[in-house]
Amino acid sequence: MWYCKESNKKGEILEKIIEKFNLFIVNNSSPTYKKSGNILDLSICSSNSVKNFSKFEVLSEDISDHLPTLTILNNIETSKKTEFASRIDWTKFQNYLNQNEITIDKVRNAEEPEQKANLLTKEIHNALEAANITFKVDNNNKQIIPVPHELKVILKNFKNEKLKKDFHELSNFNQSSSKHWELLKKIENQDEIIRPQIELLVNDQILTQDDQFVEKFAKNLADTFSDNSVPIFQMNDSNETSSFSKFEYISTDELIDAISKINTKASTGFDMISNKTIKNLPFKTLKSIHSLFNFSLKLGYIPQNWKKAKIIMLYKKNKPSNLASSYRPISLLSCLGKLLEKIVNTKLQNWIETNKLLPECQAGFISNRSTQEQILMLTQSIIQGFNEKKLTGAVLFDLEKAFDKSSHT
Repeated sequence: MWYCKESNKKGEILEKIIEKFNLFIVNNSSPTYKKSGNILDLSICSSNSVKNFSKFEVLSEDISDHLPTLTILNNIETSKKTEFASRIDWTKFQNYLNQNEITIDKVRNAEEPEQKANLLTKEIHNALEAANITFKVDNNNKQIIPVPHELKVILKNFKNEKLKKDFHELSNFNQSSSKHWELLKKIENQDEIIRPQIELLVNDQILTQDDQFVEKFAKNLADTFSDNSVPIFQMNDSNETSSFSKFEYISTDELIDAISKINTKASTGFDMISNKTIKNLPFKTLKSIHSLFNFSLKLGYIPQNWKKAKIIMLYKKNKPSNLASSYRPISLLSCLGKLLEKIVNTKLQNWIETNKLLPECQAGFISNRSTQEQILMLTQSIIQGFNEKKLTGAVLFDLEKAFDKSSHT
C-alpha cells in the first residue's frame, strides 16, 4: 500500500485502520528512513481532502536519520459552520402558564391526582416549547496555536512546586481541618484515568453488550431491593381518610421556602422538568402544585410518574470493574416529586426533634450535629482509658447494603 519491502503486524493494523475509515496514503516510492531505505513517514489524507492533493516530495535536508517530507494540498477552504443554540424566555414562559391556568379543585381518588399531575407536566412542557428561542451561532474555526515548549516546562515546574507545598501542608495533618481532607482527596484522585469500555464477568461468561449490562444490573438491584415481607399498601378513599391536621398540611410559605433552596443544576427525571424551570413558575402554577401536594398527602398517594427513576450505575473506586457488585446505583427522580419529598422530610424532622423521639447518642441526620461528635466521644474515652491505665474496646458494625435492604415503608 505504501511501497514497503515487507509487512509486519503493526503495518497490517495500520492498513486495516486506513481501509476502515476510507483514508488515503499520498506517499510515492521514495524512502524516508536512511538506514534501511524504508518508508516509515507517511502522509495520510481523508477522502474529503485527497481531492486537493497536489504534490508529495521527500526532501534531501539532513536533519536526522529520517528525511523530511513535503505534502502540498491546494485550494483548501475552511467553511464556517453555522450552529444553532436555544434559550428559554422566562417572561414568555410565565405569561403562557398564566393564560393557561391549571385548576386543581377537590380530588377524591387516586386517578385524579395522577391525571392532574400529567396535565400539569404537559402544560409546563407546552410553555417551555412556546418560550423556546432558537438563534444562530457562528462557529469561526480559529487556528489552534501550539503550546511552546518553554511554557510546558514552566507549567510542569509550577505543578511540581504546588505538589511540594501540598505535601508540606499535609506533613502537619489535622484531622479536624477540612482543608487538609480536601488536599488529601485531590492528591488521591489526580492519577485517575478514564475507564475503558467495561466488561462484566457473570458465571465465567464475559458480558460486553449494553443490553446484557442492563439485564445483569436490573437483576442485582431487584435482588437487593425486593422485600416480600412488606405488605402491599392499600390507599383509602378521601371519605375514609382521617381529618387533615395542621401538621400534615403544606403551607404556601413552606412550598416557596423549599423552592428557594433547591439546586438549579440538579439532574431531571423522565419528565424533564428541571429545578430551574420550577424556580421560574408563576404563582398561579405554584398554587396548582401546592393543591396537588396537599391532595397527595391527604390521600396518601404519589403520582406514578414522580416515582419513576432513571438508574445510573456508578463505579466504586478500587473495586474489580468486571463485577456487577462493584457498581452502585443513583436514581434520577422527577424534580417535582423530590420537592414534595423535601417538604415532607423537613416537616418530619421538625416534628421528631420537637418531640425528642431520637436518642441523645445519635448525631447523624440531626440538624446542627454530625458524626464527628462520635469520633470526639470515642477519642475522649480512649484518652480517659490511658489516664486510668485501662484498655478501651470498640465494636464497629459495617452492614453491607444496609440502607438498600432496610424497609422504607
